[in-house]
Amino acid sequence: MTRRECLAWLARAAAAGMALAHTGRCAFAEDAGVPKGGGSVKIADLSSVKNARASEIEKPNLILSRTNDGVACMSITCTHRRNKLNVDTDGSIVCPVHNSTFDLTGKPTGGPATSSLTWYKTEINEDGAISVDTGRTVDQGKWAELPSWARPKKK
Repeated sequence: MTRRECLAWLARAAAAGMALAHTGRCAFAEDAGVPKGGGSVKIADLSSVKNARASEIEKPNLILSRTNDGVACMSITCTHRRNKLNVDTDGSIVCPVHNSTFDLTGKPTGGPATSSLTWYKTEINEDGAISVDTGRTVDQGKWAELPSWARPKKK
């Protein structure tokens, strides 16, 4: 490699580094596909969401979790190194890069991740339409309440 080729390579590397520093998001999933402006958008119908499992929603890109407590929408970005999480066919939440795992509440259960996933404002209307507002976060554990017809029967 000549001196000129070496300097050209270093200049390209420096420019790429500055671009990455400027955006801060180039190589990571962040919350790709999650609009930051806010506003509620319908993402699913409750009747199509299985209980006690998570599922990936593509638009906006997030995780929808349903339990007997209700429904929650969470970030699809791992809290360890900001990689996009996978939702396996059994409904479990796993980071494909460093194998962090999360439970249905978004709490880390294994791997290097130590922080919980971000929760977004989620609502269910009486007909079962699930909506999320990705511009508003809520405390973990603030489930969208199931309509009366969808609540588990008490014994």
